Amino acid sequence: SERTAERIAREAGVDEFKAELLPEDKYAYVERIKGEGRHVAMVGDGVNDSPALGLADVGLAMGGGSDIAKEVADIILTDTDLAAIVRLRHMSQGLVDRLTSSYSKVMLTNSALLALGITGAITPQASSLLHNGSTIAYSLSNAKAYLR
Repeated sequence: SERTAERIAREAGVDEFKAELLPEDKYAYVERIKGEGRHVAMVGDGVNDSPALGLADVGLAMGGGSDIAKEVADIILTDTDLAAIVRLRHMSQGLVDRLTSSYSKVMLTNSALLALGITGAITPQASSLLHNGSTIAYSLSNAKAYLR
């Protein structure tokens, strides 16, 4: 419904949404938005949603929905609670933040080790040990929230 879609969009930080559209309107809307060069996430649970789910950059099928919607979707939410979309958005943003941070750290560390190796300040063995050690340290740092 319009009211539910508005609430979920607001909670997820989504600034534009559509609700209560016919199947052909859903597909046409996704096609138009993609044609403008924008990225589209589509949420649906039924046969009528399947064409638009398949066309979207990210299709999310809600649990309990039709098999065809689940087949064409990129992500299947096992929960039928629309708040799961908000949780997924927050989790994915956290993942992107961690990946960006890790990538920067890894590039800086590897560049420094490479420079030290080229100048002869450290041996290839030391560089390899430091590289592997930093990889393990960054991995454990990123995983610490999940190890509790």
